[in-house]
Amino acid sequence: MKPRSSLERVGLFALARVGLLALALVAAGSCAPRRLAYHVLAPDAVTLDLPRVEGASLTSDRGRLTVRLRWPASDWDARVTEAWLAPAAAPPCEGRRAAELAVDGAASWTRPVVVGGEQALDVSFPVPPVVESDDSQAAMPATVDLWVEGRGPEGARCVRVPLPDPARWRRTGHWSWGGRVELEPPELPASSVVARLGRWMGPLRVGAELGVSLRACDACLSALYLGLPMALTAEVMPSNRAGIAVGLEAAYTARPLRGVGDGDRYFVHGPRVTLRLGGAAPRADGLPGGPQVRYGAFDVWWTRWTAVGVDHWSQTLFGVGWTWDEGF
Repeated sequence: MKPRSSLERVGLFALARVGLLALALVAAGSCAPRRLAYHVLAPDAVTLDLPRVEGASLTSDRGRLTVRLRWPASDWDARVTEAWLAPAAAPPCEGRRAAELAVDGAASWTRPVVVGGEQALDVSFPVPPVVESDDSQAAMPATVDLWVEGRGPEGARCVRVPLPDPARWRRTGHWSWGGRVELEPPELPASSVVARLGRWMGPLRVGAELGVSLRACDACLSALYLGLPMALTAEVMPSNRAGIAVGLEAAYTARPLRGVGDGDRYFVHGPRVTLRLGGAAPRADGLPGGPQVRYGAFDVWWTRWTAVGVDHWSQTLFGVGWTWDEGF
């Protein structure tokens, strides 16, 4: 085995550092859920004496829903003591209790919470896929109920604010990130892990990938090759209300490889087509969903690689993998 020069060591070290950075991004992207903001595409007609739903945010794991209500200008000194997320058939002010109330972004743990005209009241709920109705039957969330302390002859009352249809919610941001694990065929034993970053343009996601790969080769100058897989991608991932998704991705890939031990190196590139079958956030539970929120999928892919280096060759390859993606 030839001794490696200092320049080769620096190149191999830089390649490894970039790959480890991509792995760190993949790990970070798959841990903590992100907060996804929404606005109402076509607000309901404004009722002067009721709060109106202005927007909402939903964590990418769909574990927490925050509804933003704009308080009516005519009600300058309301006192809200509690809030509930409820199905339409539930009795007033019963359902899933709010975890937090905030006025103009400032959370308050005291009760009642005082909210004035044109202020924003953010009501946060821990959200399971459904809420419980009064008869313990699962139902979709449809209203935000507020218990407001009375002033004067009006007395204390329950204010019911209907939630807009999920089809009318629109994300205010369109970026997403995630990861991809790729297993390459036995005749070319290799595997790769990449970080993904992209932007949704309606049903189309356009993005890029960067990661690290390992390839074993008994008949090559090096027994092990370290690679830097990268790609430009475009995909569609339609899903039904239950969250079942089938997608198709087209990509152009490139990968420099360097042998561990003797510095052998070459470069492969070519198109890749991927068929995906997986699950996305459902839309059947009264909340926004779809692959723009979150999805995971099993991949079957095809690529045509062309190699440039000491040897020039082209080869058609098939493989499998797993891809996941979340909005942020």
